[in-house]
Amino acid sequence: MGFLQMLGLAVLPGLGILIGTLISEKKNLSDRVSAAALHWIAGTMLAVVGVEILPEVLKAQPSWPILIAVLIGGFLAIGSDRLIDRFTSENGKWTILFAVAVDMFADGITIGVSANISPNFALLVVLGLFIGDTPEGLINTSSFKKQDTSRKFRVLVAVLLGFLCLAGAVTSYWLTKNQSDLVKYLFLALTTGMYIQAAVEDLIERSHAKAGKNTLNQSLLIVGFTVYMAGSLFLKQ
Repeated sequence: MGFLQMLGLAVLPGLGILIGTLISEKKNLSDRVSAAALHWIAGTMLAVVGVEILPEVLKAQPSWPILIAVLIGGFLAIGSDRLIDRFTSENGKWTILFAVAVDMFADGITIGVSANISPNFALLVVLGLFIGDTPEGLINTSSFKKQDTSRKFRVLVAVLLGFLCLAGAVTSYWLTKNQSDLVKYLFLALTTGMYIQAAVEDLIERSHAKAGKNTLNQSLLIVGFTVYMAGSLFLKQ
């Protein structure tokens, strides 16, 4: 995939965040709706990993570096969470901002590498990221509004997150261009570890903190996974 085509795909997650932000500016979200959306996001994130990324990276030979890269990615996500918690107030605006910034940069890395594997693979990965990032924009903006931030600040954050995704995509695209498949798969394995930690320990934990456990939210986790899987199968036909 060419560089400009990759940039076109890399714009989409940031666009999803911005769309979610603008919708949330018009309508306040209840904690129940936010909790349901967080489960949906977790489901789509796990689907991107389980349906598209892992089957691709497990083609690598030898495979043991992939296993190590997944572990490193997961531990990096855990470490970044600990640093954010240490230097920011719990559930404050900077906690939210830094956590989402890490996720968006990881999205960019994933897109840039995916573009160097195949256009179809990159398109399917970005599809999952987009349908997850749009409700994330809703939730983030709703949380920022509760912190008494200005509308200008909230929109600016959404735009900056989009640029951060682009930065990650451009960086990983040029770092992995003309590299071996193993190198590309190692980058994807790193972000896989980060996504798994984010889906299970961050998104679902945040959902439970907002509205506890309930059947609807658990159902949306499965529905989000299945909807992405169905879309992936349809586009491959």
